[in-house]
Amino acid sequence: MEQRGKLLTAIFAFNGTGTVPDIDDGMVRIAFAFIAEQLGHDKVKYERKCHKNAENAAKRWGGSQSNDNAKV
Repeated sequence: MEQRGKLLTAIFAFNGTGTVPDIDDGMVRIAFAFIAEQLGHDKVKYERKCHKNAENAAKRWGGSQSNDNAKV
């Protein structure tokens, strides 16, 4: 339970700030490394999808939608 709490705390901290937290437990550090890598890939994929959706919306609505509103 303690390791689970450390892992979840590290995940939330990483997802919120983007910086890798200091983890003193070796097993938690290893698990976090795999999870953080996947979180990074997922974030990039999500940002690309948002950008593509914003482009498609601008095309569909004739560019009347501001690009500032489309950014996430």
